[in-house]
Parts: sequence; structure tokens; C-alpha cells
Amino acid sequence: MSENKYIYRCGKCGRTENIEGDKITPYCCEQIMVKDPLDQCTIPDNPEMTRNSDSGEPCDDGRGKEN
Repeated sequence: MSENKYIYRCGKCGRTENIEGDKITPYCCEQIMVKDPLDQCTIPDNPEMTRNSDSGEPCDDGRGKEN
């Protein structure tokens, strides 16, 4: 079985890092790196609708895309 591979990008300097499996999210420039490309958002962006199981990770909400 192959493990998932993710690319993380630093929002400050743009450096990328390849991560395999469920390893911890890397840090760069004293901040957490984000997945590139971001996963699609699955919960509404509304504080009243947020579930306790939401980790609060950044996601792609589909804004700015032309279909």
C-alpha cells in the first residue's frame, strides 16, 4: 500500500517540502507550512457551524476560480 505524499509550502518565503504519510506538519520561517495545493473545504466558514473535530487547517474554498 502506498502512502500519501503531500507538498507543503511556506507562506513567507515560498520554500516547499515533500512529506510522506502522516508525519507532522513542517515549520518554516517560524510558522506552519500549508499544503500546496490546499484540500477542498468540507465545512462552512461560519463560527456557528464549526465542529469540535475541525483542526482549523487552511483549505481551498473555491473563490477566485473561473468555471
